[in-house]
Amino acid sequence: MGNIPLTELAIKELNNFYAALARRRTRLRDSTLPAGTIIRIHATPRAVLNAALRRGLIEWNPAREAGRHAVIVLGRWCGPRT
Repeated sequence: MGNIPLTELAIKELNNFYAALARRRTRLRDSTLPAGTIIRIHATPRAVLNAALRRGLIEWNPAREAGRHAVIVLGRWCGPRT
């Protein structure tokens, strides 16, 4: 994510990313992103990190845990349901 190497990416950085998305305003309706959109966006880093895990580039996938414990950001984001 950005300038953070895969081996240093942690749950905290992912949750900060999702929190920033939850605060982001859309241009079309000047509203925040729906929680469902954030959950769908979460699928991309999770899939990328799963691939890195399978290839032995990382030892664990922090996206598996990010948002898992119903972390509520701005009263909307409650993480993926797994």
